[in-house]
Amino acid sequence: MSNWKNKSNQNKASAKLLIKNNNFSASIHCSYYCNIQLMLHILLNDFGKTEREIGIESKQGAIDQKGFHNWLKNTITRNLMNRDFMILRDFNNFFWSIKKFKSRC
Repeated sequence: MSNWKNKSNQNKASAKLLIKNNNFSASIHCSYYCNIQLMLHILLNDFGKTEREIGIESKQGAIDQKGFHNWLKNTITRNLMNRDFMILRDFNNFFWSIKKFKSRC
């Protein structure tokens, strides 16, 4: 299991604990980063990128696409487009929903 998967799981557990204790605003932050880390894990394990490739591509992508998270979302989107359009649609809907909630906190 990658370090990103471990971090994702920790943020997911933290989000659940925060929700249980009615700390909803902070739970959104943990939920958002849980997903960012899971997306990195997916690039590494499902899309076959190396950590070095991710590091190099993300640095330039963050410049070209106005932010690391934009680069990551666009990279996942391009890869999903080749696999299954329905999954891509669900991913986009979920990503923008959680990003919208995060920006409100």
